[in-house]
Amino acid sequence: MRKIQILVASVGAIGLIGAVGACSDNSSSSDTTTVSTNGNAMTTNGQASVTIDGKPLEMNSKTVVCNEAAGKVTIAIGDSTAGGTAGVGAVLTTGDNPQVQSVGLGATNGQALGWVRGVPGGDATATKDGKSYTISGNVTGIDMSNPTSPSKKSFEIKVTCP
Repeated sequence: MRKIQILVASVGAIGLIGAVGACSDNSSSSDTTTVSTNGNAMTTNGQASVTIDGKPLEMNSKTVVCNEAAGKVTIAIGDSTAGGTAGVGAVLTTGDNPQVQSVGLGATNGQALGWVRGVPGGDATATKDGKSYTISGNVTGIDMSNPTSPSKKSFEIKVTCP
């Protein structure tokens, strides 16, 4: 039951990511916006690609938001088109050898997809090169109509923070 609660919380966070993306404008400008509060910087735009089980996750538009605070880097990739609901997120530790804390891939084919460090059933690793991250591994898929039969899906996120 705890795995389901954590996964549902992760998917809820991804919904928030999608809402952030939906609130942005639809311009195709590659300008970067930086917002600073209490010394923590949040930047938007950037580049991203996401694959699940080797297939690209389709998003009409990708808005990348990266925020570094309290020793963590939060990366959110949202569909910023009108009505866009796709969202992906990850939380990593800071530094040159980041450790993945959690990954949320939203819902695909009726399954909520996510992974949280310390919960059995998946894995995730990350590499960093400058402002670019590659995050890969396996997430647990929970079909809410049959939550007692989880599945496992491979994933890869390649993202460049602005």
